[in-house]
Amino acid sequence: MIQKEEYLKALEIVEQYHKQLELQIVMHNGVKRETVDEWINRNEKRLTGRLIKCLTRDYFDRNKREYVRSFNYIDEVNHRSFIKQRGNGLSSWIELSELLIEDSGA
Repeated sequence: MIQKEEYLKALEIVEQYHKQLELQIVMHNGVKRETVDEWINRNEKRLTGRLIKCLTRDYFDRNKREYVRSFNYIDEVNHRSFIKQRGNGLSSWIELSELLIEDSGA
């Protein structure tokens, strides 16, 4: 039978591994991914408070038993994941889409 201490130690190792993978993803090919906070700071004057709230909303993760950020990196945001979050609506998605299109230079 697995003891609680063994389980917690294994869980800690898994969390450290996830952080390591995240760090590798951030620096993949020498290109740093832009965090949501960095993107918000860069576009602060063009954003509504509603959109900022949509991007920075936390939710309770039952597995981790803590609140976590819905989106860490701006490139993680897509229509499905955005609309799936409680309180995020179509008008906020349209606003975000337009800003991302402007950022891409398209």
